[in-house]
Amino acid sequence: MDGVYANNPNTRPPRIGFFNDITRIEEQVAVFGEFTYDFTEKWAATIGLRWYDMESDFYGQSSFASKGTDGDAGRDYNSTAGHTDEPLQQDDVIPKLTVSYQYSPSTLFFATYSEGFRPGGFNRAGGQGTEETGVVNTVYESDEVVNYEFGWKSLLLDNSLRWNGNAYFVEWNDMQITRLDTDISILTFVDNAADSEIRGLETDFTWRMTDNFTLHGALSYNDTELTRTGQGIVRTLPLGSELPLTPKVQGNLRARYTWTLENQWDAFAQVGWIYAGDTYPSLVAAEVEQAGGKQDSYNIGNASIGVMKDQWSAKLYIKNITDERAELYTNTQDDILRTTTNRPRSIGLSVSYSFY
Repeated sequence: MDGVYANNPNTRPPRIGFFNDITRIEEQVAVFGEFTYDFTEKWAATIGLRWYDMESDFYGQSSFASKGTDGDAGRDYNSTAGHTDEPLQQDDVIPKLTVSYQYSPSTLFFATYSEGFRPGGFNRAGGQGTEETGVVNTVYESDEVVNYEFGWKSLLLDNSLRWNGNAYFVEWNDMQITRLDTDISILTFVDNAADSEIRGLETDFTWRMTDNFTLHGALSYNDTELTRTGQGIVRTLPLGSELPLTPKVQGNLRARYTWTLENQWDAFAQVGWIYAGDTYPSLVAAEVEQAGGKQDSYNIGNASIGVMKDQWSAKLYIKNITDERAELYTNTQDDILRTTTNRPRSIGLSVSYSFY
């Protein structure tokens, strides 16, 4: 078999003009733990640490039927095109700290500081980018988040109302963006393209208003923006733009009423509603332009009525009452516009039996 080279011992059939034969090795070692200390009956602190050590190795060859660029033997990823024989080494310590205050037996307040990351790695050089289009970096770096939040957990109105929530501020630096741009590379690559900030508030509740009527709800608000752009080769949305796939406002509300029939069957009726605001489908400017801008906001309603007794239950339901066509995700990969949507209106009857 032709195609056996010193840098890549894998075999290939002869006369293969296009191949991408890569071996990637990832080794990770991590130690993590946390402990909680009660300072008083009301105050407590939790401290957590995670140490990690990661090594990434990347070698092999490719040929894109371009002998003038790659040569007869293809491109060696561990020696040419800017790659190195040395593996990528990453290690760090990630902290987490939470302080809580038990204001009353039914109310708890807490504040948290935490950090997170996604590891970096190697890109495959699948083309000859220029200074105008940009050149794919051999290595992309970790992106990191720093999170601050303050929240509460409470039981109110004689424990009939459970109300939780938290406010948060997140710094997200060196954001990793995966991109296929054939002007730069015919292979997908990762770029550290931007920094961003997120300010948000989320809350949820369950309220048993009477013995028969229960109300559930959740709401979130996110104010997001790009705080730095232009450090990568991917052209992102402008400075100050919102982050993709993050509606500024989204929420849901569900009401359920239960009662007992004369034959001792338990009956219920339920209605629900879901809302999500408009949002960008991508952080990449070209993909947003191809998609025609933001994905539209949407409302979806559901309803059901049913009965239960012992292990048996039956339910008549209608999902997506208004037959809404929600734009859940818009994808322009390969310059083809694709929209993922929800299911159309569905009406059905389900009968079930539980063996437990």
